[in-house]
Amino acid sequence: MTGRSNDSQVSGMIRINTPFRLIEQRLLLARRLLEQTDLSIDDIVRRCGFGSPATLRLHFRRSLGTNPHANRDAFGRRHQ
Repeated sequence: MTGRSNDSQVSGMIRINTPFRLIEQRLLLARRLLEQTDLSIDDIVRRCGFGSPATLRLHFRRSLGTNPHANRDAFGRRHQ
């Protein structure tokens, strides 16, 4: 494989993975905020860049198989 072809492949992988990595990082922050603070869902959405509570719920369900409220109930500060 030539250097140019290899560079193109790597560049393509980075473009494909970048949105997923961003969502993953946003979810990590959202989980941390849900578990360690009493911030409202709306505040967490704003801080994490999800755009809307519905988008946060969608990504939570897809990635974690639960929703933000259930996550907070299971792992929030009250349970530590």
